[in-house]
Amino acid sequence: MINVIIFSKDRAAQLDLLLRSFKEYFKEYSLANISVIYSYSLPEFKSGYTKLESEMENVLFVHDLKYGSFRETVLKSIDTTLPKTMFLVDDILFKDYFSIQDSEIQILDNEQIIATSLRLWKGIDHCYASNTPSPPPSFINKHVWNWTGSSGDWGYPMSLDGNIFRTDFACKKFNQINFANPNQLEAALAAYVDRTKQYMSCYVQDSKLLNIPANIVQNVYKNRHGSLISAAELNDAYMQGKKLSYAHLKNYQNNTVHVEIALLWTED
Repeated sequence: MINVIIFSKDRAAQLDLLLRSFKEYFKEYSLANISVIYSYSLPEFKSGYTKLESEMENVLFVHDLKYGSFRETVLKSIDTTLPKTMFLVDDILFKDYFSIQDSEIQILDNEQIIATSLRLWKGIDHCYASNTPSPPPSFINKHVWNWTGSSGDWGYPMSLDGNIFRTDFACKKFNQINFANPNQLEAALAAYVDRTKQYMSCYVQDSKLLNIPANIVQNVYKNRHGSLISAAELNDAYMQGKKLSYAHLKNYQNNTVHVEIALLWTED
């Protein structure tokens, strides 16, 4: 019913958190075509992914260079017969229920809608990445707005951090640009965004996911992040059998799409 492409590097513990919360909150999880495109910098991080792959059902783990290049691996991971494609990154967790049948997602059938965001809602009024105010726009037809006149995350339609696109649109854009990693892919999409598709959709009453920028694992861009806990510390704990918790963040109402909040381990 939908492609789900997840980008991950050195973060099996956080990816485990994402996948478990996704399974709970996404109604069509068992019907989704889920691919994790992963890379690792050290053998111990590879071991984390090997462990996670053995524990997860309905998820295909694909090394980012499986098909010779990251670009080719991304393109081959997308089933072009499925109408919609969701993109996620490994430091996300889901916090509320949603379905592909929701009008906020189904409206993507209208080609004037460039994307549906799972990370935005009317309470977002600050942009974490730039640390600037980002007031919500005036909504059209309940959950649609014109992103071309908006600031911060409200004016950034090509995020791979929880956006859903029509598959034909995404594949067309991907085939037009060159990229070697997720950060370059998003930057290229933002640089060549189609401004004729002026509208976006989101869930107005709450966002469906939250990004916790606890650490940084790439050196392509100096993205703002916290230094809450390193990927190595998380991986070590995960390999010892610990798992991160998401229960305490159910229905958490955040005013930025990224929130520096402590990662907690489950008690069970």
